[in-house]
Amino acid sequence: MDDYKMTKIKVAVNEIKGKCDNGMEVGDHFIIHDGKISIPDGKSICIWTLNGMLPMFPFLLEKKALPKDHWVTEATTYTCPSRKVVFSYTYIDE
Repeated sequence: MDDYKMTKIKVAVNEIKGKCDNGMEVGDHFIIHDGKISIPDGKSICIWTLNGMLPMFPFLLEKKALPKDHWVTEATTYTCPSRKVVFSYTYIDE
């Protein structure tokens, strides 16, 4: 298990349709890695958006191990519950 390397994902605000009610801005981001969420100093993430995304993270982190026809293998964006903020997922190689 010591050799196991978990995927690192950057989740970033790609687009905002109108105005985000919780102050998110294009370019805001956070990193998912080793079971933790890292957010840059002075920034935040909307709890409602995070709540909607959380069930996807285990699948996204294990994307390479999933069957090719699993829906997560095609997921590249997530839209917040208010449908205003569009996030993109980027895999980071270490």
